[in-house]
Amino acid sequence: MALSNYEYDRQWKNILPIGFHFVPTDEELNMYLKLKGSNGYILPGIFTDLDIYQYEPHELSGFVEEHWNGRMYFFTLAKKKFGNGNKLERNLHSGKGYWKSTQARKDIVKNNNIIGTKTPLAYIKSSPNNSKGKKTSWLMSEYRFPSNSPLLIKEVCKLFI
Repeated sequence: MALSNYEYDRQWKNILPIGFHFVPTDEELNMYLKLKGSNGYILPGIFTDLDIYQYEPHELSGFVEEHWNGRMYFFTLAKKKFGNGNKLERNLHSGKGYWKSTQARKDIVKNNNIIGTKTPLAYIKSSPNNSKGKKTSWLMSEYRFPSNSPLLIKEVCKLFI
């Protein structure tokens, strides 16, 4: 399986002066999502295209460049749980766990226009002894366009290690 639509490449880091790091704001991550959606150019190795819902969080670090301060960035497809609803399916395909929102979705605003949303999530590991599962220390922020999107939604996920 290919790790990404891009060749995995760390060369982009060599372009940056020493001390510079990839630490995008919420608005900037939304701009990358827009670039991705319009087939714009993004330097190889910064983001990884991957169905993150196929893997437990600890498995994801083998697929992606770990950025400054323990962040990993993915483009992934999110599927709506119900065709006409706003809830997303965030269960792992294996049934080993799921991503649960920890706070309400927040609008990302630029020039008084909503350009996207951000949802903070925590990974819950399934447990046979507990129907709700066990909360882990894995955290993720999910960025996507406003809810008037089609059934399959491209999103940016920022995973914290």
